Amino acid sequence: VAITFTEKAAAEMRERVRKKLREIVQEAPQKKWRQRARELLDHLPEAPIGTIHSFCARLLRAFALEANLDPSFSILDELQAQTLRQSVSEQWLWDMWQTDKDVQLIVTYWGFERAVSLLTDMLTHRLLIELRKAKGEPLLYQEAQLSEPENMLQCCYEEIVKAYKQVKEERNALDFDDLLFCTWQLLRENETVRQRVRQRHRHLLVDELQDTDRMQVEIFRLICGWDEGESKVWFFGVGDSQQSIYAFRNADVSVFNELWETMKERRDWCCSQLCRNYRSIKPLVAFTNHAFERIFASESKAPTIPRFYTRFQRMECGRQDSPSGTSVEFVLLKAPKCNKWQRIKHEAEWVAQRIRQLRDSEGVKPNDIAILLRELTHVTLFEDALRRYDIPYHVIAGYGFFKTIESRDLLTFLQVLAEPDDTVALAAWLRSPMVGVSDEALWALKEKGWDLSANFELHESERAKLRWAKELLTQARELMERESVRALLEWLLKETRYEVLVTALPQGRQRLANIRKFLRMAQELSEGLQLNLRGIVRYARVLMEGEVRIGEQPLAGTITPAVQVMSIHAAKGLEFPCVIVPMLGEVKAPVGSTGVLVADPDLGLAVRLYDEMGGSKQRKEMPNFQAVDDKRVKREQAELERLLFVACTRAKDRLILVGTTDDEKNLKANEGSWDNWLQLLVRSLSLPTEDTKGKKISLPNDVTVHLTVCDCTKLKSSASQSGRSKQPLIAWLEGEETPPESSLSAISEHDVRLPLATPTLIRLSVSDLLPDILLHSVRPFFQPPSEVSTLELGLVVHELLRHGIYSPNTTTLQWIAQSLGIDPDVISSRSGELSAFVQRAINSPVWVQVQSAKQHWSELEFHFRLAGEPAIELSGRWDLLAELPDRWLVVDFKTDAVCSLQEAQKCFKKRYEWQALTYALAVHRVFGASQVEVAFLFVALDEPNTVSCVFSEAQWEDLEERLRRRALEVVKGVGASSNPSKTDARGV
Repeated sequence: VAITFTEKAAAEMRERVRKKLREIVQEAPQKKWRQRARELLDHLPEAPIGTIHSFCARLLRAFALEANLDPSFSILDELQAQTLRQSVSEQWLWDMWQTDKDVQLIVTYWGFERAVSLLTDMLTHRLLIELRKAKGEPLLYQEAQLSEPENMLQCCYEEIVKAYKQVKEERNALDFDDLLFCTWQLLRENETVRQRVRQRHRHLLVDELQDTDRMQVEIFRLICGWDEGESKVWFFGVGDSQQSIYAFRNADVSVFNELWETMKERRDWCCSQLCRNYRSIKPLVAFTNHAFERIFASESKAPTIPRFYTRFQRMECGRQDSPSGTSVEFVLLKAPKCNKWQRIKHEAEWVAQRIRQLRDSEGVKPNDIAILLRELTHVTLFEDALRRYDIPYHVIAGYGFFKTIESRDLLTFLQVLAEPDDTVALAAWLRSPMVGVSDEALWALKEKGWDLSANFELHESERAKLRWAKELLTQARELMERESVRALLEWLLKETRYEVLVTALPQGRQRLANIRKFLRMAQELSEGLQLNLRGIVRYARVLMEGEVRIGEQPLAGTITPAVQVMSIHAAKGLEFPCVIVPMLGEVKAPVGSTGVLVADPDLGLAVRLYDEMGGSKQRKEMPNFQAVDDKRVKREQAELERLLFVACTRAKDRLILVGTTDDEKNLKANEGSWDNWLQLLVRSLSLPTEDTKGKKISLPNDVTVHLTVCDCTKLKSSASQSGRSKQPLIAWLEGEETPPESSLSAISEHDVRLPLATPTLIRLSVSDLLPDILLHSVRPFFQPPSEVSTLELGLVVHELLRHGIYSPNTTTLQWIAQSLGIDPDVISSRSGELSAFVQRAINSPVWVQVQSAKQHWSELEFHFRLAGEPAIELSGRWDLLAELPDRWLVVDFKTDAVCSLQEAQKCFKKRYEWQALTYALAVHRVFGASQVEVAFLFVALDEPNTVSCVFSEAQWEDLEERLRRRALEVVKGVGASSNPSKTDARGV
């Protein structure tokens, strides 16, 4: 059995095993080795290589009778399980509180909603509770000192567990905790099953052992027989306590540390420390050793430490090469009197400047650079800075699905329908790309009491948007009575052209995949959990505010040679030549909980009591709650230190650390405590804080840091600016002007007047410029989820071409479809059609030209600004881009069913000419190309047709002016404009 942390890692492990077996088949000198390798290759798909949950599911299905389970059980994902836990807690409490005195006491004391939260949290911590019960330990910390309400709550736990179990049995479903608990229970109580498992699996390999929890290690203990004298199963574990960063998945580093200490003392165990770092160059290894020897615990500082702390392990450099140049940069930006938003904006500006310097002065490629963030909450500030400096970038999602723009837009629409009185949701939806009303229109709507039927004194285009929004909501309220939530959302996407709009935005493919995932989740919640529209909104909002982490829809690899922007968690296991870790001053040390329940693996659970019953906010000072919470704070602080270690060790050649402070005095901290990462590093490295630029600081142990300390408010932006003046409010927000002396409270809302002029910056995508006839034809009305659109088929074709998959099988197509958020079964049924599309593309002359080019790219995003006022920024993506000896070539694949070259030319003139102009000018502006050919390859029918246009130096100025006029037409609401008339399109 081989167990690792994620399905992705398991797939990589399986592929490595397959590769090694193939090598043996081809190269092994002995025939019996080759034969054995062939046999193993044939059975590799059946090999137990996967996550601990997949292993447990397989074992439970194999011993379903002994486990008293139906072997056809389904598995609830984290979202479904958390939603069901809350639903069960709420329903059980509602059913019991009128007749059960214990429940009445709980509801009276904590209030109904807080009691639901308590019961839900207890179900979430079920594995911890069950392990404590098995060891005879109390559920709540310091049981002898519990109050009457706490005792009643403890009694209710067993009943709520029964209710939750009954609901899952009715659905024949298990959650992830059930997989672990049922496996542990089965192995613990059934000697026959335990022996059969040991006979079947003689070897157990566990990767990322530091990310396991106590229940998982107990399962390993039972399988291997660690407590039965001689071990029955060979165990091989690999882990690094310094990289344990998944406490939100119940990973407990103290389990790893305890296991390590125990096994070192046993004679039948071999424990080895792997200290060599083959990733980073010597100066980086020296810096990391120097810094974290002072951050982590060490033998010299503390011979004995709590197991949840991290014991420092010195690394040795395994790389022989040592590239010249700066290895470690530390940048301290001072931002006096700046708020958090301003500080992050200054950092993003500095980071973008530095990346451009690295690219232009040192030849560092954008795709060699990664920006690692603690979380992606403020990633848009970095995106904006990178765009302004013309730096290509790609945001790699972590756990932020409900924080994405497209998820929020769809959820906001549902919220408007479910809660008509929620004016905040209405304003957010109207302002979203679905409707796109201006701030002026929102203000006017607010003045009219949020009545969409009112008579507004606005520009006709704004009045039209408000009328259209009213019509949409009226139709939606009619449809919601008879259609499913998914069908309702499909209708909305079609009516608003939302999919087309977001696909053309930066990270468009990711956004489209997130939309498809949102539709699937809405369908699962409404059909699987029987939630109505209001319930879906409610539970999604709870999940946004809670601890359930829903990741964005994964894509099949990186789509551009660009700077990678991601969370540190997403970067775990990856490496980059240059790593930038900004926002050091914004990663704060954990503080005491404001919640009702806290938990610790050693101490158990504790609940908060109140001085008054019911909804009072006066919390009691409770020693038992405080003790558990203090332990939680220390655990989280230790994990944040490990997270910083993971960020620093992703770098191969260069590490750039950036932080901003609004008060230099805040950088001083007491030994053993810290307020933020910036303070922690400045203290640990004993860095000076006087202004300096690129000063070489020599630290002990041959460590060198290039230090820059400066006032970031005095830095001048070198990004391309239009020279326009900023509105006073924007200047104030960005810290360039001080707020007026008069109190803001003295200004009434009637004194505020919103600007009526054209926006100072207009951002448009290529699809915005296209005629309305194209945008309205993307998806037919009420297309069933079992069908796919032309747009989705095109995305699959693009992915196949990008990955070089020219004869896709069913498995490959399903993988591609899943990565794009498209129904894999429907895509598989279109395999013949898709294969034909791909074959026509790769056999075309333009494809051959691209493949033979000196440089070529696939799915490359671009952003550029048009000259003149107001500033207009255009964005889009080239399907294929190649640098040929005499020109640059852009190839775009189209799936329109054109029957002849003449039809292809007409289709081009009618639908895609603005796209060609934008693509050509983008190549000229981004790469400085003097001559550009844009070719549209129509591949839907047996005989592919190519329509191409060539643009040269003399045309750029005129082309830019035409695009500017078209963009302003779009802004003014002119949809189906006449197409460009000066483009010479030739057919091939």
